[in-house]
Amino acid sequence: MILFIIKQAPIIIENYKKESQKINSIQAQSLTTNEYFTFPRNEKSVLIMWATWCAPCKIEMTRIQNSIDSGSIPAERVYAMNLFEDDYTSKKFIVESKYTFNFISRDESLINQLKAKATPTTYLLDSNNIYKASSGISIIGIYQLESFL
Repeated sequence: MILFIIKQAPIIIENYKKESQKINSIQAQSLTTNEYFTFPRNEKSVLIMWATWCAPCKIEMTRIQNSIDSGSIPAERVYAMNLFEDDYTSKKFIVESKYTFNFISRDESLINQLKAKATPTTYLLDSNNIYKASSGISIIGIYQLESFL
């Protein structure tokens, strides 16, 4: 357990530093509808950085989907961006998945702004401000997400 904490400490500290940071908007492309829109929008939203091979990502995304299905959070305020793989790989995954939230095209400028390096990393965004950032599977993360939105 001590080794785990020591290994995770830099990620935890980096995520804490991101809180209250302002990010620039991007022109995001939906991977399901191919429409372009400004992200983040002028509202509270969630962004999860994921990868198709990341088992913890699938656990977190399934937990988010369960909250959407139960009506605890609105699907239109949840966004997912593949941190490491191209859009073709993401689209293939999306077609085979049961997720109803928004998948957006990979954007290097946003990844660089967020200094995103790990999956899953979940960002709670209040318009263009990072309210909270967390990496890995969080026992209380879904409750924080539900109360935030």
